Amino acid sequence: MQILTLETGLFPDQDTLKAAIAELERKDHSMVRLVLDGLAADDEAGWDRVVQEIMKAGKVITI
Repeated sequence: MQILTLETGLFPDQDTLKAAIAELERKDHSMVRLVLDGLAADDEAGWDRVVQEIMKAGKVITI
């Protein structure tokens, strides 16, 4: 299964979430990581990639 991780900077306990995601990476999953906290609202190409990755993913995790 493809798992998409969206790193947004919204959650204060990111270390715990990242540790849990590291456990998933050790299993048989395809992981994609996108860092969104620096993505400009008018970056159409960047947001197009985000939408494409969301559509491909079997699961989306926001941290």
